[in-house]
Amino acid sequence: MAKYMPRHKKARDANESDVVIALKDKNFRVIRIDTPCDLLVQCPHGEWLLLEVKNPIGGRLTREQLDVNQSLHKPIPLVYFPKQAQAHAEKWCANHPSTEKTKRPLL
Repeated sequence: MAKYMPRHKKARDANESDVVIALKDKNFRVIRIDTPCDLLVQCPHGEWLLLEVKNPIGGRLTREQLDVNQSLHKPIPLVYFPKQAQAHAEKWCANHPSTEKTKRPLL
């Protein structure tokens, strides 16, 4: 039985590569995902966070992203610029220090 394969890859925001490079420059591990957001980011001490990258000109959340954000206790952070992504990830990681119970090695 043939596996379902999407016909087209998800379109990435033009600034996403710059955001990924900026995060990696600050020692974050970054995995590109498609749902429910763009990036899965691992702090140097092992904690994870989600980020949604949008183009600063015309970038808007999809209906699915809006629905997901409404269902969460805190919405997935939205970033437009590399330095903004770095600052958000650094602040998030500083406020969510790893404990022995939750500490995981970098993959």
